[in-house]
Amino acid sequence: MDPNPAFLQTRVLKLFGFFPLSFDRKSGGPHGSRCVLQSFLTCLGACLLLGNCACCCLQFVWTVAILLIENGGNFLLKLFVVLPLLTDSARPFLVLFIVFTQRRRLQTFYRKVADFVTTAFPDLIVRRRLLRRWRLYSVCLFVVTQTLQQGTFFWSQQVVFSISPSMNFTTDNALSPFQTKLTVWKMSLIWFLFPITNSILSQQVMVLVMVLSLALSESLRSLNSTIKAAKEDCLVVFGKNWNDFTEELTGWKKRNWDALAFCELLNDHFSMILFIIYGLNFATILGYAANIVVNLRPAWDSYLFYGLACLEYSLFNTVLFIPLVRVYEESLEVSSNMQQLINSSEEYLQDTKQGRVLLNSMVRFESASRHRVCLFSGAKLLYFSRGFIIGTCTLALSLFVVAKEMLDSELRGNSNAGSHVINSIYQASVIAKSNSTL
Repeated sequence: MDPNPAFLQTRVLKLFGFFPLSFDRKSGGPHGSRCVLQSFLTCLGACLLLGNCACCCLQFVWTVAILLIENGGNFLLKLFVVLPLLTDSARPFLVLFIVFTQRRRLQTFYRKVADFVTTAFPDLIVRRRLLRRWRLYSVCLFVVTQTLQQGTFFWSQQVVFSISPSMNFTTDNALSPFQTKLTVWKMSLIWFLFPITNSILSQQVMVLVMVLSLALSESLRSLNSTIKAAKEDCLVVFGKNWNDFTEELTGWKKRNWDALAFCELLNDHFSMILFIIYGLNFATILGYAANIVVNLRPAWDSYLFYGLACLEYSLFNTVLFIPLVRVYEESLEVSSNMQQLINSSEEYLQDTKQGRVLLNSMVRFESASRHRVCLFSGAKLLYFSRGFIIGTCTLALSLFVVAKEMLDSELRGNSNAGSHVINSIYQASVIAKSNSTL
């Protein structure tokens, strides 16, 4: 089996022109019909990006108009309410723009991925089993993320029409309050073709990073299992020929350095993408939480929609990042296991000069693995660990409470104009809901 992890995500991104097509190395690259196909898919990806860029610009102007349409109400709270308008269109554009500009580097990237999988799992049977498992994960996550995003989009349209039952899908101007005429059905079609499609594709980029991190964490887990096995039976391990164990220790070092190099490779290609996805998902959570606060409709479906939207993006910012956190924790465990092995074997190694040399080599490896760990970063500003994920979830919950206090304070401070304040913020909420690009 080819060690190159050709997951469903890579095939979908190739189909839309964001990943380069794979060509036989002997052919020297694309030629003939393949060259035409590559050019066509590149143009398709460029068109999707241009359409998404136009929607982002429109959404920005639209959001500014929503914020300025009424002077009443807390400006910061209104900004939170319309925040999903910006993030839902900006996130796919920024992620796919970075991927599109890195297309030439991705051929080399996938060759390095294939080399890592081959060296980290030299046993062919084990490698085949792991590749089948990762490909199954990729298919399951593709189905789940597709279902969540498309289901939420169509549900949002249903919520919009329940808010404005008099809205005419074929004649009403979706660009109101602007004078430019664009009917609601045309706007929905444009949003589905560009931001929604691109949002699905950008989510698959994140899923791809997650699946590749599973390969890295599995490699580190295997290394930790080997070190633990040596620690549990020191007499057998150090009863071997010294040269045999020295070679085994050298193999551990190489596996750890390979894991560090692969983590650095993933950070080099996806660090900025992780920063954008995590940051804008966090902003989207705040936006939908603010909509829950100011949502004055008693209808349960509106509250349920915003609540599930918050839950969806919270899951994206936690569940999809768990493999990245697992890589960090497995990498930390290498140093811990080596230290325990040193403590268990120290009495066997100090009696001879060769043993002391081996002990010093183990100590140096432990120190190096403690100071250099596999840690995913977002633009070298966010570092994904368990504490960071929990901390940002706590921060989001705290800001939700702050938004509720801001609204209550606004209403208490403007008792005579309370209705005007609510209507001002609620108007922004309704417009934001009617143009949601989930």
